[in-house]
Amino acid sequence: VFSDKGAGQAHRTDAVQNTENTHMTVFSNPCSDTSRQDNTTAFPSMIEWATATNKAIAPMEFPDALHYLMKDQKMTVEHLEETSLISTRTIIRLSNDPDYGVTREHIVALSVGLTLPPIISAELLRKAGLAMKNTALHNTYCMILCEMYSCKIETVNKFLVSLNIPPLTRLGAKM
Repeated sequence: VFSDKGAGQAHRTDAVQNTENTHMTVFSNPCSDTSRQDNTTAFPSMIEWATATNKAIAPMEFPDALHYLMKDQKMTVEHLEETSLISTRTIIRLSNDPDYGVTREHIVALSVGLTLPPIISAELLRKAGLAMKNTALHNTYCMILCEMYSCKIETVNKFLVSLNIPPLTRLGAKM
């Protein structure tokens, strides 16, 4: 358990725990607690954080944006390895080499590991030059980015395996 969350993490955690959109939720979030409170205080701060973060990372290339998000969350490479199940070596490459082959699986795992709301995940996909296509796999990834970004990566990987989809990372395959 890590208690030294960055400013963005604190805002998003409150909003994730306190939001429920019954009109858009396709399935209940398996990672949310059942005692949600009124979202009127948390949701605006989440929007404020996401807006400021998107503005800050807009001119950046993918590696710099990843560095920014890690710093915002006070997340070390080792901690991100733990929360995303992406190896330290790969995280270092992703955060240093703009030509390193970023995959959709990397983006989904990083988004879960960093607890990024969908609007920030979409920006990371754009920065990596990736788009989600209308396939079962990509739609599953989109649903994870929208509905399961506050889950533990192990929960996401178990969900994928239950759908006969491989885990997001090699480390996830060793679960």
